[in-house]
Amino acid sequence: MCTVPPPPPPPPPPPLARERASPGRGSPGRAASPGRAADAVPDGVCEWARGEPELRLACARAQLCPQAAPRRVRYSRAPGVLQRGPTCGLAALAMLARLQLSPDAALAAAQARGYSRRGEMFSCRDMAALAAELLPAAGLPHARVQLETAPLYSEETVDRLLAGAMMLVPYDSDHDHRPALLGGRRAHWALLVGVVTPAGAGPGEGAGDAGAHVLARHGKSRHVAAWRLRALADSNANLAAAGPARGAGDAGGWVLPPGGLAGPAGLAGRYIVVEGL
Repeated sequence: MCTVPPPPPPPPPPPLARERASPGRGSPGRAASPGRAADAVPDGVCEWARGEPELRLACARAQLCPQAAPRRVRYSRAPGVLQRGPTCGLAALAMLARLQLSPDAALAAAQARGYSRRGEMFSCRDMAALAAELLPAAGLPHARVQLETAPLYSEETVDRLLAGAMMLVPYDSDHDHRPALLGGRRAHWALLVGVVTPAGAGPGEGAGDAGAHVLARHGKSRHVAAWRLRALADSNANLAAAGPARGAGDAGGWVLPPGGLAGPAGLAGRYIVVEGL
């Protein structure tokens, strides 16, 4: 008499994977679907964020507060928008406006005002002017747009995000879209939609190395990301020169501000705060 051995146990679940989105995927006028974000996080990890699947997934991927709830947290929902071509800043602006402003409309306005040729936005001054003009017509009549040169790495940044502000921040994007130090060669725009400070960070330490992580959306991912505020501030400050225009053809190269990325109208050490949302 023969016996059939029992089936082997099922394999363990795969680890969380980092998403790599192509910059050309998706439509610039359509919100990116977040998918089943909660299904990608194992039980018992970041349970404090179970009611916000995108926040939970971002913190789980960053191994941020996996067990204990953070001391302070603020997350403002905004739709994800996948950029088409070099329209990362305009996609971020459409996210901020919750798609009441389309990326196509933002692109047309930027081109009409001479701010951009193919969707690139290498001037914080121009981006702030565009946001101040377009956001009221996009259903945000009380939005207050402020161009900032104060240090991004600060407790004031944390406090403003905790109060519900959003921020448009240029930075250098690494291969996985996290902040990097590349001298501006891969300049990119992110929309900050919140902040998390771990339980171990005491008063006044919210901007410390072990403290604040910002919650960010950008045009090359469907999901929210969690980055150290210090890393983002360092990346923002290092934006010295734009990378070469790729595939520009007869349209020419980028529209660059006087003085370049590091000049007073450029990107380095500059970002945009939007309050009253």
